[in-house]
Formats: sequence, structure tokens, C-alpha cells
Amino acid sequence: MSTSVRQKGKVRLAVDLPMGWFQVAWEGELEPGRAKPVTAFHDEWVLYRSETGDFHMMEAYCGHMGAHLGHGGQVKGDCVVCPYHGWRWSPQGEVIDIPYSSRVNRSRRLATVPVKVVSGLVFAWYHPTGESPLWEEPMPAIAEHGDQAYYPVWPHAVRVEEMNAHPQYVVENQVDSAHFVHVHNWADYVELDAYGADGHGFMSLARGYVNTKRGPVLQRVLINAWGVGIVISRHQFDLSEGSADKESKPSEVTSICTTPTMPGRSAMRMTSWLPRDAGDDGDAPTGTAAALLRAGHREVFDHDGNIWDHMRYEPRPAYTREEARPFTDVREWTAQYYPEVSV
Repeated sequence: MSTSVRQKGKVRLAVDLPMGWFQVAWEGELEPGRAKPVTAFHDEWVLYRSETGDFHMMEAYCGHMGAHLGHGGQVKGDCVVCPYHGWRWSPQGEVIDIPYSSRVNRSRRLATVPVKVVSGLVFAWYHPTGESPLWEEPMPAIAEHGDQAYYPVWPHAVRVEEMNAHPQYVVENQVDSAHFVHVHNWADYVELDAYGADGHGFMSLARGYVNTKRGPVLQRVLINAWGVGIVISRHQFDLSEGSADKESKPSEVTSICTTPTMPGRSAMRMTSWLPRDAGDDGDAPTGTAAALLRAGHREVFDHDGNIWDHMRYEPRPAYTREEARPFTDVREWTAQYYPEVSV
């Protein structure tokens, strides 16, 4: 059941489906001419890639007799073909060919959603009433994507898990500086250096020391959210052991994209752009990069994820004075992504 928050005579659905761009795959998951099933937005979909490499997504069940197009469906040109009776569906959700009939049944259409690929991540747009995207690109391109100084993300630097979590948890996490100490082993409580909204983006910046086996290490974390479902973090660690003559290592960049699947459930996809270890030209992270990847997965899926998986969304939290303003600001910003209904 949805939890609601009363605002100015209306009710905002606080844990219902938010609108926006949500990650549904990685580009490397699907070669041209292949299809796969996707569970998202409380429904079943087929994501397929045309023979020329374009991504399309539509509702999963064939309008003929209900076969799932993502299980055994073939891709022909830019269409997906039902594995049961061969009905051919266009990217617009229209049946354009029935191989054993001289007439095409124009009465059945399948719902489709816009799809975009940014820096190797495949995003689908969701809006509860089917409105077009409110912003054109899901997020800015990741400058490090494709840079030879960084490892490729697919397939070694990605991970997906489904849990009892709502995207709101992750986007609020960026202003939750107190949890850095209790969840992520920071040495002390810190205040955010900056935070705030800019249209469909929300940023926060924090600096502090994180406890490691080599002692406290200074970390700078810049986080940008794009809508409710996309959070990009840039972590820069000072590994110079206090020497003013050495520069910090290049940034590690991570995305955490949370996509609602079924009621109360979300798929959480993490992608890491990791600077190469010196002299390593392979695809799989090694050395320091591999250690950063393991640590990142541990922090997100074992530490944060274990809490999110058992959380209940609290529409009226008992904020402390110190945390009230940033949490209120991020919730006011995310309110634009939820429908409002009169009561």
C-alpha cells in the first residue's frame, strides 16, 4: 500500500512509482539482433536491439495470444517477432506482419517507452500517464567512459541486485552525511560543503577522512542525481600519505541506478569507472582498481543495501536540527517526480 503525504490540499504518493529515466540494462548486455525480458515499473517488458544496434522497449506480451516476446522472441530488422505465431511488432508497438494471414490486425498495439543510451548505460523513460520525457538526456555523459586511462565498465565493473528498496532511498542518501560514519567508516561527522537543486539535477559535495588499514585517508565525494533513479558519485582519495608534492589519484566514478520493478522492489545497478593501474592494458580491473571495486560493492550492497532492504519509507522523519534542511531540500526537489491526486 502506498504511503501518502498531505501537501496543500492534495496527497503526494510518497512511495508510489516516480516518473523519470531509469536504467534497464547495460549496452554490452545485448548484441544487435537480440532481445531480453525486463521487469520494470510494476510490469513486464521486452528490451531488444535492432540489427543496426538501436534499442527499443515495449510491453512484453504479444497482442495475439499473450506470448512473452522477451523469451524466445527473434529480432528481424528493427522489429521483434513473437516466438509463438510469428507476429512481427514494430518499434512503435504496431503489428506489421502476420506470416499466415493476408490481413494485419490493426486493433492491437503494445505500449512502448523511449529508450536512450548514455555512456554504456541503457535507460527507459517512465511516466504514469505516458507523457514524453521531461528532459531529453537521462544524464550527462561520463567523460571517463571510453578513456583508455580507465578500465571498460562491461562486463567486469558492473553489478545488479534486486532488493526491497525504493529509488528515494538512494537519492536521499547523498545528503545523509551522518550515515558516512555509521555505515561507511568515516572518521568523524562532517558537514556538506555544498548541496542544492538545479532543474532536474541535485548535487552534494562532502569531504572527510575515511578509516582504512593504512590509517585515515582524505576523501572528496561529489554526488549528482538526475531525477530519482540516477545517482553519479565521484570519489577522489588522497593516497599521497601526506606529501604535498604528490597529487591525488584520478577520480573513481560510480553510478547507482535504482529502477522500480514490482511493488516494493527495485533493481539496483552499480557501474564503476576505475582508473587503470600503471602498465595494465587489460579489461578486468587489477591491483588498486580491483580493491576499489570490491570496496565499492561492499559499501553499496552489503552496508547500504542491507539497511535499504529492510527499511520502511518514513514520510515524516524525526530530523535533527543539523540534518533537517538538506533532507527537506532533497525531498522538495524529488516531489516533482511523483503524481499528485486530489482527495
